[in-house]
Amino acid sequence: MAVHDGIPTKVTVGVITGVILTALGYIERSWLPIAWSEIVWLFGVVWSWLATGHSVYGWLLIILIIFTTVACFCLVAALVYQIPQFNWSNYRQDTFLGFVWRWDYFGNRIGDPVPYCCHCDTQIVPQETSEYGSTFQRQIFTSYVCDHCNTNDKRNESFQQTQNKVSRQIDRKLRNDEWKKALPNATEKA
Repeated sequence: MAVHDGIPTKVTVGVITGVILTALGYIERSWLPIAWSEIVWLFGVVWSWLATGHSVYGWLLIILIIFTTVACFCLVAALVYQIPQFNWSNYRQDTFLGFVWRWDYFGNRIGDPVPYCCHCDTQIVPQETSEYGSTFQRQIFTSYVCDHCNTNDKRNESFQQTQNKVSRQIDRKLRNDEWKKALPNATEKA
């Protein structure tokens, strides 16, 4: 049944191609001779205008028209294709403490950063545990284990403390304009 599925498509493509070729043949026989004679007439008018005397040289007017046309095309192209503007709100990812951290902004505040594995870009879910140290005091440890590549790290602090450290580093980079170096392709655009 799969062999017959392509037949209507092939017939449709053949019909469309035939219609297009017929239309092009009609345009070539009917409109092209008229258009060609109009182009030759326009060239003759421009040439005779350049050859006659003016208060401003014709060649100078042609140069001004060309530059004006190019400037208009550049202006339209600049309006249509705008270069993306990089500002601080584009800074949403960086590497701190051996992990890639991603965050969002809520107003002017930095949201809670989330760690990702530097090797495989999998989100890491930190696990907090408490252990008794040599001073018989309870200490909080946070384990960062990647589910995908089993990369792991253990820190002697709570996850919230680590997030606060990362948030302070983000804030420092925002205040010192170091965030621009962390954006991908920021140096090419700036």
